[in-house]
Amino acid sequence: MAYKNGADYAEIDVQQTRDGHLVLLHDSSFKRTTGVNETVWDMTLEEIRTLDAGSHFDERFAGEPVPTLEEAIEAAKGKIKLNIEIKVNGHETDIERQVVEEIYKMNFQ
Repeated sequence: MAYKNGADYAEIDVQQTRDGHLVLLHDSSFKRTTGVNETVWDMTLEEIRTLDAGSHFDERFAGEPVPTLEEAIEAAKGKIKLNIEIKVNGHETDIERQVVEEIYKMNFQ
């Protein structure tokens, strides 16, 4: 929506899953966005992929998955810049390095 509304930047929050993947989520828990009262660090990416992150906002978004950082960068490339906030919750491992590596891997400096 930020891109469609003409914004230059979109701010995103990145957290690490139990199995070390990077996903976008502002809250510590998926409760508000999916109705599932589990934390990011207690779930694997495979488990998170089963969640519906769209229906709680509007039925038009039903079935929308929780995006990964890689997916967000891919969607933003050439359209909008990202302000990536790393959410530190005490359960992550080397998340800063992982985010920087993803940015370079995707050529999104």
